[in-house]
Amino acid sequence: PAAHPVPIAVPTATMDLAALKELWPAVLSTLREQHQLLHGVIAPAVPVALEDHELVLAYARDQAFFRRRAETTDHRTALAEVIRTLAGFQPRLRFELVDPSALGADQPPEPVISETEWIERFKTEFDAQEIDPDPQES
Repeated sequence: PAAHPVPIAVPTATMDLAALKELWPAVLSTLREQHQLLHGVIAPAVPVALEDHELVLAYARDQAFFRRRAETTDHRTALAEVIRTLAGFQPRLRFELVDPSALGADQPPEPVISETEWIERFKTEFDAQEIDPDPQES
């Protein structure tokens, strides 16, 4: 059986961006164990701001696909729950696209798979077909 995350006793008054960044590897580890697909979507993101429980996660501009996936209701809910469990507060999540240089050394070293690879993975795992959203009639 998978181990359940152990909440870290951090009073919400002391939770700031630096403390959250310190906790971020545990968030990613928990996502990897409990929500593998969501982990792949969130891993490229970097926490860049935390104010009044609003957590801003930034993606490089070329990672808009991951941002769109992260913004789905199910993914927002699951990520917020993992953060609540580990950090002791319920975040409001906001996702941004920024220049890669703005992410600096905080950018995760994990390899990121491309949008095409994600689509192929979805098609394989869910026995799905890709549907052209704007088919041209002939």
